[in-house]
This record gives sequence, C-alpha cells and structure tokens, in this order.
Amino acid sequence: MRQGRTRCSPCRWECRLGSAPIMAEQIEQDATIAARGGGTTVGIVPWTTPVHVFPGHAFDIYDEDAVVVAAETATATPTGATDVATYVELFEELEKLACFGDEAVEHLERIAGEYREPAKSLGGGGWFSALPEEDALRLACDWIPLANEGRVYAEHYTKFMIRHDDLAAARWDKALSVTVFDAP
Repeated sequence: MRQGRTRCSPCRWECRLGSAPIMAEQIEQDATIAARGGGTTVGIVPWTTPVHVFPGHAFDIYDEDAVVVAAETATATPTGATDVATYVELFEELEKLACFGDEAVEHLERIAGEYREPAKSLGGGGWFSALPEEDALRLACDWIPLANEGRVYAEHYTKFMIRHDDLAAARWDKALSVTVFDAP
C-alpha cells in the first residue's frame, strides 16, 4: 500500500484478528479504500500468483530515509542507505506482482466473502463442510492448500495442505496429504 511517499509492506490475513464478521468488515473497508483511489493505492498479491520474493516480516518505508521493520518481539528503524535500498527493492518487486484498482477490489471482496462463509474458502464444501463454523474458520485461517490432485477416481481426491508459517519457513515436511472420500 502506498500513501503519499510512505509505502507499507503487503499483509496476508494469516490468522484471525477478530471474529469472522469483524475480519470481513475490515477487508471490505480495504476494498472501499482501494476503490476510492486518491492518495492511497492498495495492491493485492493474489494467492495464485507465483512469487519469487517473500517478506519475512512487515515493514514501512518513509520517504526512502528510514524503514520501520516489525518483528515478532521488537521493532527496528534502519536508516542506512543500503538497508533502506534493500526494502525499497523488495517493495518494488512485490508491487510488480500485485494487482490494483478494480482487480484488487474483486480480490478483497472475495476474501471478505470467504470470512463470511469460511467453509467455502477451503474449496467449496467437501470434508470440512460438516465441521462447526469456528473449526472451519480456524482451518481457513491457519492452513492453505498447496495443490489438489485431479479427480482420477469418482470416489476420492487428495488435497495437500500446509500451515502458513510452515510455508513461509519452507518446512515442506510439515505439509499434510488429506484424502477426501465421497460416497458413490
């Protein structure tokens, strides 16, 4: 996101920061800001976009003079030209991957809809549709599908799932294979 000369690193909703309705309202507000344009530009990197860069933490760039880096337990403010240039380059690479305007609004509206109907966000029914809404929401917030095996057999198919933090840390051994059996 850009606001004037300030650039904020991309965020992904990797966990729920409130109830599902609150998250949907927050994302809908982002969609409103994206649609309005003006001094703020909102870009979205869709989950389906192949990426070659990944920010390990949130950061904000201020006029290319300083960067505020948010880590898990502390905040740093690098001001050295080399440090700032590293984050400017990372932001520019992420910006190339992002969509803006109407396309960004469409993605935000879809994500808000997934918070309103969490079971559908994991693929539109299937094995988790019988779960209580809270459990389906937790799955949608903590896990993402890596791939789905095509339906070779009418009775079952396989999904490969991984937690967001394991994906970010490239812990591929933590991925799970989930086979869904549908009664014929």
